[in-house]
Amino acid sequence: MYKEKISKNQSPTQDFEVLEPIQIESERLMLSIRLPEGIQKQTLNSDQLNTLSPYLENGALDAGKWAAGTVSLSLNGRLIADRIVREILL
Repeated sequence: MYKEKISKNQSPTQDFEVLEPIQIESERLMLSIRLPEGIQKQTLNSDQLNTLSPYLENGALDAGKWAAGTVSLSLNGRLIADRIVREILL
């Protein structure tokens, strides 16, 4: 089916999802925090930053990047990335 659509110059996409603004923000946060460059602290609210404090203290976040204004996971933080993201989205 994919090859047929491509050969006919048609889109192989069968379905798509339109995201609400809150879903877009959640996806952005979930993906950005996993990148080496992380996410700017200024894009997070105070509750989210407070939620992240214990992870900074236990080494799950890169302290140097935090001091520079960025939230980025350390190697240990990458192991629990799903939990960190879930907590800051609640």
